[in-house]
Amino acid sequence: MKTHSNLILKTFLFLLVFSFITCKKKADDPIQDAPIYLESAWKIEGFPGKLIGLSKAGHLVVAESYNAAGQFRLLDAQTGAPLWVWKELDGGDKNILLESAQISNDLLLFNGSENRTYAVNLITGKTVWKHHFVNKESNDYLFKDNKDNIYRVVFEPNKKYSQSIVRTNIYRPEWEEICVFQDTSQTLDNMEISNVMYVAHAGKESLLFTLSNGNSLPVVAMYFGYDLKAKIYQTWTIPSATLFGFVPNKSLVIKGMAYVLGTEQRGEVLMAMDMDEGSFKFLKLLKKTGYHLFQHFNSVVVALGAKDSLGSASLQSFDYANGTSIGNYEFNGQFKPDFLFNRSNAIKEENFIFSTQCKSVVAININNLTPTLEMFFTDNSICANAAPIINREKRLLFVQSDHFIHAVQVPNSVNF
Repeated sequence: MKTHSNLILKTFLFLLVFSFITCKKKADDPIQDAPIYLESAWKIEGFPGKLIGLSKAGHLVVAESYNAAGQFRLLDAQTGAPLWVWKELDGGDKNILLESAQISNDLLLFNGSENRTYAVNLITGKTVWKHHFVNKESNDYLFKDNKDNIYRVVFEPNKKYSQSIVRTNIYRPEWEEICVFQDTSQTLDNMEISNVMYVAHAGKESLLFTLSNGNSLPVVAMYFGYDLKAKIYQTWTIPSATLFGFVPNKSLVIKGMAYVLGTEQRGEVLMAMDMDEGSFKFLKLLKKTGYHLFQHFNSVVVALGAKDSLGSASLQSFDYANGTSIGNYEFNGQFKPDFLFNRSNAIKEENFIFSTQCKSVVAININNLTPTLEMFFTDNSICANAAPIINREKRLLFVQSDHFIHAVQVPNSVNF
C-alpha cells in the first residue's frame, strides 16, 4: 500500500510540474506588486559604440567606432572615471570592428577594419600584440575555444569558393592555418562567419559552420563540422525544399545537437543537426523575427520579435533532443515599446534573461519563460538601446543611451 501511495504521489507531482512548464503563459500574469526604480549612480557623455563587458576587477570596457579612428576605455565601476584609454589602431585600420571585440581572461581581443587583430592588456591598457593578415581579406568576427585559442576566417581577394580558418594562442601569437574549404562545384561561396563556433563533444574537437549560395535559386545550404584532431569534414545537407533564401544568425550545441537560428523569406527557422549520427534532424518555421538563441539545461530557448510590426514578441523553448515544444510565452504588448527583443538588447545571466525597454529593464525567468520584474530608470534622459552589462557584486547595471553611458543601482530589495 505504501508503494502504491508513493507512486500516486510521484505521478501527481510529475503532472503538476509538467503542466506548469508546458502551459502557454499569457501576458496578464502579474510580475510585481509595486514599481521598482533604478537610481542613477553616474553617467558620462559617451560615443557611438558598444559596451563590451567587465574586467576581472569588475570595471566596464567600452568601445568607440564609426565617427572616429576607434578607441577603447576602461571605466571605473563606481565612478565612471576612465582608468585608461586605448587608441593605437595601426596605419591602415580606420575603425574597430565592434562585433569582434571580446574579453578573454586578462586580454581584450578585437579586429581592425583592415585585416588586423589586436590584443590589449585590460589592466594596463597597453597593446600586447597585433597581427596583420597581408594579402588576405577577412571578416568581422573572432571566435574562441576552451584552450585560450582564437580563430578567424580569411580568404584571398577575388578568389571565390575558397576560405581558410586560422588560429593562434592569445598569449603566444603564432597564427596557423587550421583548415581550408574549397568548393569545387563553385556553388557555396558564402561562409556565414557569425555562425562559426568551436565545440568539444564525445572526445572530439570540432569547428562548426554554415556555407550557402546566399539568396540564389535554388537555395543550397550545408552545415559542416571539421574534426580538429582527425582533420576531416562532416557534412549535413540542409534540404533545399525547406528553404526560401537562407542566412544563419545564431548557433549553439547541446550534447551533440547543433542548433542554428536563421532567416529566410517566410520568417525565422530553427534547424538541428545530430553530430553523433551525422544527420540533419529537423527544421521549424517560427513565423517571427528571431533575435536570440539561449541554452537552459536541456532546452533551447528562442527570443522572437514581432514580424513586420505585426503580432507580439514571444519566448519559445524546445527539447534539445527532438525539438518538441515545451514552453511558450506571448507578451502581447505587455511592455513598451512593443518590440521586446532586438538584435542587441537582451542577455542571459544565470536563470534570467535581461532585456532593455528604453525606459526600463525587464527580467524574465527562463525556467518558466515568465517576466519576473520590471525596473524603471529614474533618470528620464535614459533610453537604453543595448543589453545591460551586469556587475552583481556592486549591484550595478551599465546601459547605453544615445551618446551617454549610465550606471544605475539595483535596490537591495531586489533578489539580484
